Amino acid sequence: MTKEQKQKILELMKQAAACEANGIDPKIQDGTAWALCRAGLFPMVTDGVRFWESPRMIQEFDLFAGGVVTCRYYLRNIQTVQQALILAHDNMEPVMGEQLPEHFPIYETVIFDHTLKDSKGRTWREVIPGDWREKSEKEGIQE
Repeated sequence: MTKEQKQKILELMKQAAACEANGIDPKIQDGTAWALCRAGLFPMVTDGVRFWESPRMIQEFDLFAGGVVTCRYYLRNIQTVQQALILAHDNMEPVMGEQLPEHFPIYETVIFDHTLKDSKGRTWREVIPGDWREKSEKEGIQE
C-alpha cells in the first residue's frame, strides 16, 4: 500500500465520521451479528455450521454527491446470524460491523464512487489491498 492510498483512506474515514456525526447514514440494527468465538488467543467466526479462522474483513466506503461518505466493515462471504442464537452459546459473542476492526486485520479497502461511472455505466470502484493501520495498532487487535 502506498502512502497516497493510506492518506486517501484516512481522509475518507474523517469524511465518513463527519457525515455520521451529522446524522447521515445511521447504523441500522437488524438483530443479526457475526458470531465470534475464540480458540486460545485467536478469534474465529462461525455461522453455526462452519468456522473461519482467518476471515477476510473488508472496509468499504461509498461516496455520493454532495460530499456524503459512508464507511462499513464486513466479513466477506460469511453470513450474520440472530444475536439471540449467538448469546445462547457460552463461548460466542455477537460482533457488529463497527466492532470487526478490533478483532481482525483489514483484508482490503473497497471504495465505490457513485458519482463516477465506468465505460459500462457501472459505479466506479477502487480496491486497495492490505491493512492501512500501523503494525502497532494491529498488534493490539490480535490480543
